[in-house]
Amino acid sequence: APLTAQAATNDDVIGGLDDLTAAAAPPGSLLAPGTYEISSTLQLGAGQSLVAEKPGQTTVRFVGTRDSVIEVTGQDVTISGITITGGSNTNGNGGGIAVARNASLTLIDSTVTDNTAREGGGINNDGTLVVERSTFDNNTAGRKGGGLRDNGMSTITNSTFVANTASQGGAISTTGSTPITHATIVRNQSTSSSSAGVDRNGGTIEVLYSIIGANTRNNGSPASDCSGTPDLIGLNLVTDDSGCNPVGPILLAEHGDVGPLNIGPLGDNGGPTE
Repeated sequence: APLTAQAATNDDVIGGLDDLTAAAAPPGSLLAPGTYEISSTLQLGAGQSLVAEKPGQTTVRFVGTRDSVIEVTGQDVTISGITITGGSNTNGNGGGIAVARNASLTLIDSTVTDNTAREGGGINNDGTLVVERSTFDNNTAGRKGGGLRDNGMSTITNSTFVANTASQGGAISTTGSTPITHATIVRNQSTSSSSAGVDRNGGTIEVLYSIIGANTRNNGSPASDCSGTPDLIGLNLVTDDSGCNPVGPILLAEHGDVGPLNIGPLGDNGGPTE
């Protein structure tokens, strides 16, 4: 049964760490709409889950100092329909979520927003990560991977990376294996000459049927959409293919194939992601 909340909205604080820990324990309870504020990291072990009763209406907000919102330490963990925000792991990796080595997480219909870390502002993955129909928005890393830093195996499908910032790989940076399919990676920023979109510095990135564009340096000048030659497989739409490895056909925005990318703000346009 869902945790009880009376007339809660997404901004109402209705619970904390104890409520989340109880709901995550197998077989798991649905989280009622509202905000759960925590001042210490929520640990999720093997087989645990956080599932919203109403996707998009439940938030887990970190109000502590210098730590991740959630740390995944075991196999077969699921987070679904949750907004994860407020992480500030400036001395470590993974502002929103840190996935440990030999751990695994499936993230579905969720939003990772307004988190900061040394690497992996949104998520730092050292294990196995599956992301489906989720949004990474306005996360920041001092070094690599504003939205996601992947040191393991991450599979990303039907997801959006927007307005994330890092020195290298504003949206995504990987040393692992990172297939990306049907993703939108736009308006991310780099604080260096490296890619503001997707960055491969070891491992593999395969991008299929995705949009990568309108990514910039933090001074507003254009930045490359790729660095480290990630593979673009299938048909992809990019603004700047320098630094990419176009294995399949690409459409170059603003260079004759199609017109300029007119990217609007995040909004509810009827799908599971913004």
